[in-house]
Amino acid sequence: MEIKSLLKDRKGMGIGDMYPVILTIVIVALLIAIALMILEDFGTNVAESNPESGSQTNESHARSMTIPTFTLNAESTNCSAHGYAISNVFNGTTAVIISSGNYSLDTDTGVVTNTTSTTGSDTWLMSYTWKYGGASCVATRDVIDDIADFVPWIGVILLIIAAAIVLGILIRNLGGGSSRV
Repeated sequence: MEIKSLLKDRKGMGIGDMYPVILTIVIVALLIAIALMILEDFGTNVAESNPESGSQTNESHARSMTIPTFTLNAESTNCSAHGYAISNVFNGTTAVIISSGNYSLDTDTGVVTNTTSTTGSDTWLMSYTWKYGGASCVATRDVIDDIADFVPWIGVILLIIAAAIVLGILIRNLGGGSSRV
């Protein structure tokens, strides 16, 4: 078979081809969104129903009354960290215990608020525990991140399909030989 005959019989994509392609992409996008919601709920449920425990000793935090809140670092390294409990807070310079009346803790988020302390040091050394989702939660979050990384490519795919349709119309109508409308 000759290349000329292949090119001559080629029709290309037309505007009528857009509807099924766009419908397919919309359905795929909806399925991806549903999968992300299910995975997010699964990861949260795993973290809450089968938690692992972690602990931190003498984590250093700057104390300031002008910016009175800070977040414990466990959230940045563990999946769905929650259930924080502070065991000790010391002055970073004098090693004096800072009583619990000088701060408050949001046990769900790990946000500590300096409420009344005027202790001389600008650094608090905090020891605390928390619960987190563990390996299964991390695996679920990795899948969510991988899917979320794919989502921006849907726009690129739509752009390529639109370009293919425009090129198909141009090839069909402006191409050499017989043109069919």
